[in-house]
Amino acid sequence: MYVSSILLLLLEGAMGRGSRLIGLLDLAKCCSARLDTFHKWVGVVILRSLGIALVPEELQAEQLSSLVLRVIYHLRSLSEQTPFDAATFSYAFPLLAQVLLKGGVDTGQDDGDEALEQITLVLNIIKFHCSEFLDAAFPRTATMGQVPHAIRHQPRLSK
Repeated sequence: MYVSSILLLLLEGAMGRGSRLIGLLDLAKCCSARLDTFHKWVGVVILRSLGIALVPEELQAEQLSSLVLRVIYHLRSLSEQTPFDAATFSYAFPLLAQVLLKGGVDTGQDDGDEALEQITLVLNIIKFHCSEFLDAAFPRTATMGQVPHAIRHQPRLSK
């Protein structure tokens, strides 16, 4: 139930700079087994999308926009089958929020299609979890704050 709060504290640096990566990856143990080993990449892409420079060099080889797409495609596929529990959704939410807030992560100014693809995938993930938002453990308020922002800044989504 407290995954969202703990994750927020970790990302704000409550435990010191060096332990964010380790803390984030340890927090993934609360996630559904459906993520399998993919939880590591969710954590890595969250830190990279937030610009936190603690990610080891070998985990930065893939271009950020490609990694974001790969991760959110996987999350979309899994959540389409069965919605995630609150802990798993909350763990992935900082990435989803960054995509919505930034209008796409690391897409460049000229690549509106890639940004739109990222945002559309994130909105699909949220849509698959709407029925789960009855549970107060989901980051409902934060999610509903990001959705109108994304639609307002991506006119092609308002249809």
